[in-house]
Amino acid sequence: MSRRRYPGDGLPPPTRKVPNHWSYRYLVFWKDPANTDGGSIWLWCSQEMCSAFGVTTDAGIPIRLEAHRPSLVQARGINWTATWEDGSTHRFKASPQATKTVMAQIAQRWSTPPVSLQKGTTRPFDLISLMEESHSHVYLVRLLTFDPTADGRAYFKIGKAISIPKRIKQFGPCELIAEARFPSEADSLKAEANLHQQFSAWRKPETEIFCFDAARVEAVAEVMTKLESGIAVQPSCTLDGISLSDGGHQGQHRSGPELH
Repeated sequence: MSRRRYPGDGLPPPTRKVPNHWSYRYLVFWKDPANTDGGSIWLWCSQEMCSAFGVTTDAGIPIRLEAHRPSLVQARGINWTATWEDGSTHRFKASPQATKTVMAQIAQRWSTPPVSLQKGTTRPFDLISLMEESHSHVYLVRLLTFDPTADGRAYFKIGKAISIPKRIKQFGPCELIAEARFPSEADSLKAEANLHQQFSAWRKPETEIFCFDAARVEAVAEVMTKLESGIAVQPSCTLDGISLSDGGHQGQHRSGPELH
């Protein structure tokens, strides 16, 4: 009596697809290279991605942090997708603790940063836009709703904002003269306070409005550049011009929102 045939008889046994771990690299990055006590993030990405875009482990990573088990990495890692300007796309896995902001900061340190990142199935986000939102800015704008003074001075506002375009829309007609970017709101707040004190002689009391001539505008822009570069600037004010509190040449406010 012959044996009953079963589906699959005579076919080779099924094979299980096993990932080639040698084609991937385990890389470790500081969340913040300036503060290594803040911890690290690991990535599991292809050799092709590393070679093509200069993705390498951060300097100073202890050897103990580079130890890993590929099976555990694949089980715990969160899927990410990076897209570059030439349209190429690569998927990789990263620590569950990797946030959008942290991942964007890490990607900026690669030789060729991607233009966008996507975490899992969420919407892709633009790297530059996210980095801009993670910083805070100090700005100098000319308020066009004020008439110039009799001696030719104009009215300006010195303030801070995460998004300058969104902020200055509230002022009515105005012109952005200078801006400085800082890594945190606390830093921009210090810079703003420094500028307010430095040029307090030309400030309208209880507001962020100043009355400057062309030379004074250049001086403000120069101080903003120094503060952005981390150069200490001691607040000081020399009354070598006419202050806004003189009352002799107050410009007329034509129309627009009240500014404080």
